[in-house]
Amino acid sequence: MYDVVKIMLGVIIFLLGAFMFFCPKLVMKENEREIEHAVRDTKKRGILLMVVGIILAVVMAVLSFMV
Repeated sequence: MYDVVKIMLGVIIFLLGAFMFFCPKLVMKENEREIEHAVRDTKKRGILLMVVGIILAVVMAVLSFMV
């Protein structure tokens, strides 16, 4: 059960990153939504979170099967 929670943490981080990438204006502050470089930076952070989420989920899945 505990191993599933660790894998789901990676999935949640991935979903948060996907939300930041596909809907950056909903994540940002209201006064920064019209600044183009701020939107671009939010999308970059979303991609980074997606990558980290995938890596975390894969590592936790592999570790749970190795032990």
